[in-house]
Amino acid sequence: LYAVAAPPSKESAESFFVGVHGMLRSPLERLLRGQPPIAVELAARDGEVHLQLWIPDEDRELVTTLLRGTYPGVVVTPTDRSSHAAAERRVACLRLRDDHFLPLRTTFDAEPLAPLVAALAAVGAGCAVTLQVVARPRSDGWQTAARRRAENLRGVRGHDSARAGRRPA
Repeated sequence: LYAVAAPPSKESAESFFVGVHGMLRSPLERLLRGQPPIAVELAARDGEVHLQLWIPDEDRELVTTLLRGTYPGVVVTPTDRSSHAAAERRVACLRLRDDHFLPLRTTFDAEPLAPLVAALAAVGAGCAVTLQVVARPRSDGWQTAARRRAENLRGVRGHDSARAGRRPA
């Protein structure tokens, strides 16, 4: 587990997550050893919110380099989760119901996480909350299905998508 501290930046986390695709192992390695995920956490305790990452040891250097490329001046330091042990713990696991992907808008007029960070910062004294998003790099095959799903959500279908300059589903 690593604590991440970065100066304010207008850079998008999108380029970081696109780079995480570089962690994708070869098909043979995935078959033999699996594909470890990366976990991004917003951890709140006593009115403070911190960004934390769980990174497989063998991918630490790649992920740190990606972070530095996206957020110059970032500091990544190992941290010990045991110092945040809680007497009581509740866990909720949420998954997408139908698909393993969800098209997300990546350009916003305001910081989209600001309300979430504000809510986490309001956590009372002696309480701790951690929001963890676990992501695993995937091979490129999912993109065709994701593009088709996005076009269906936008109402673009078959020949209409070709006329609109998009590839048909």
